[in-house]
Amino acid sequence: MLLGNLKKELWTAEKRLDSIWVQKSRLKWSAEGDRNTKFFHSVASKHYRNNHISSIQVDENVFTEPNEIRSYVRNFFQSLYGQQSRVHFDLSRLIFSKISLEQAENLSLPFSINTSFMVLVPKVAGSENIKDYRPISLVNGFFKLL
Repeated sequence: MLLGNLKKELWTAEKRLDSIWVQKSRLKWSAEGDRNTKFFHSVASKHYRNNHISSIQVDENVFTEPNEIRSYVRNFFQSLYGQQSRVHFDLSRLIFSKISLEQAENLSLPFSINTSFMVLVPKVAGSENIKDYRPISLVNGFFKLL
């Protein structure tokens, strides 16, 4: 019972300490982060080093050229998230009284203008394998409406 209470108090104290450090870092960023200072450049450089993909391992092969990395990443996630089989559906029983036949046919066409940017976020520090990254898709507002 006593050990459990001590662990709970320790956990609470650690959370408070973490919260204080987060607040202090935000204050420093507010004061110095948006200016062209040494602090700003050190933070930006650290983010670049953490997020830069200089090489990627695919099975036993290691790719280091940016074009090779870009091509493999695109192909990997396209095959992972791409449409594997076509979904067949029948619209013949639906009555579209306010749209033309051509408009109805266009509703069932696959998207051909779908473009977005993808950002890879490392799941672990020092990621080398493509499976160590999480893809985040940056889609503009028009496609979100669709």
